[in-house]
Amino acid sequence: MTAERTPLAEAFVIDHREITRGLARLSQAVRDGDFTASRELALDVDRLAGPHILFEEQVLYPQIARLLGRDYAVQLYGEHEAGRSALEQLTRSDRPAGFRPGEQEELSRLLGAAVEHAATCATLVSRLSEFPRTVQIEMQARLDECHAASPAWTSLPRDGVAHVGPPDAAAIP
Repeated sequence: MTAERTPLAEAFVIDHREITRGLARLSQAVRDGDFTASRELALDVDRLAGPHILFEEQVLYPQIARLLGRDYAVQLYGEHEAGRSALEQLTRSDRPAGFRPGEQEELSRLLGAAVEHAATCATLVSRLSEFPRTVQIEMQARLDECHAASPAWTSLPRDGVAHVGPPDAAAIP
């Protein structure tokens, strides 16, 4: 028996598909050593992923912490840092053109982790149906608000873990 695909689940899957593709293209450009393409793709991914990352960090991950545990949610926030760090390195306005020695390898590692996170985080869609319908509706409204605000990923506050609550946060009733 398959779970009903809610509007929240549909939007979540679409976001993840696009973000994963963008990160994969960026990762390939870095591996190819194409700095110009890497910078342009990084700017695209920064704008594309920002609304979804905002939703995950402020809305979804606190719920996941209650459902699957704080440690897992903290791990998810940490995985976001890999992608954000790579984007920040590539999108800085004062950055000189070209890769510095060793930078391609570092960026490849960070982006590989980000692609892996985006692909595996998408599996959380199967957990969305575990939330009460009222919570799902509120989460969908918040996802829509995040998309309307359209922040860049690199402009988001770094205090996401604060949203998951204390280590003993109770599970959703």
